[in-house]
Parts: sequence; structure tokens; C-alpha cells
Amino acid sequence: MNQINNYRLFALLIDLVIISVLYSIASNFLILNIELGVENISTTNVVYGYSFLFVFYLFYFLIFDFTNNGNTLGKILTKITVVSKQKNKLNYNKFLRTILKIISLVIFPVAAILFFTNGTSLQDKITKTKTIKSN
Repeated sequence: MNQINNYRLFALLIDLVIISVLYSIASNFLILNIELGVENISTTNVVYGYSFLFVFYLFYFLIFDFTNNGNTLGKILTKITVVSKQKNKLNYNKFLRTILKIISLVIFPVAAILFFTNGTSLQDKITKTKTIKSN
């Protein structure tokens, strides 16, 4: 695995930690009744909790894809950025990249194999983008 992919994985981990912290804070404010110490956790609460986490994930990446040129906090901290391979701006591809990130979570084993064998992600392959080290 090349150096840029190490940065990408680290950036993703940073983003996931940020999403988890934001989710924890928000779920405490919204009182989702998901407490680890309770013996009977209802299925409904678990489903709502995961749905809420999914929404946080979606909004986090959508916000950064549209307001910060696709650079999440993880990418900013690791100094990497996404660029188009086709000399055009990342405009309509931003939303598609975000949707493909979510699909990659659903088909994680396939997406992981693609990433570790080819060094590219599903969203990079389809939207013809690449991640580079920024200054």
C-alpha cells in the first residue's frame, strides 16, 4: 500500500472519531434512551440510534463535500485533497462521491478489496478522481 493510502486511512479514522463524538453529544441531548447499563434495550431504540448515526455520517460528508471542496477535517489534518483526473472541477461529482462513500460502507468487503488491491476507492473509480498530498 502506498503512502497516500496510509494518509487516506488515517484521515478516514479521524473523520469517524469526529462523527462518533458528535453523535455521542447529540444523542445525549436528544435522549435516545440507549444506555449500555440497561438490561432490556429495545430493538426500536437500537434502530433509531443507528439511523441517527447514519444521518450524522451522511451530513458530515455532504457538508464538507459542498462547503470545503471535499476536504473533511481528517483530510485537512493529514494534508490530502481530492482532485479530478479529467481537468474539470469537482462539481456534480461531489454528491455522487458522498453517495458512493455510503454504498462503500454497505458493500464494505468489496470496497476494501478494491482499495487494498488497486489503491483506489469505489468513489474514485466511478467519479474519476484521485487523492493527492496537498501543500
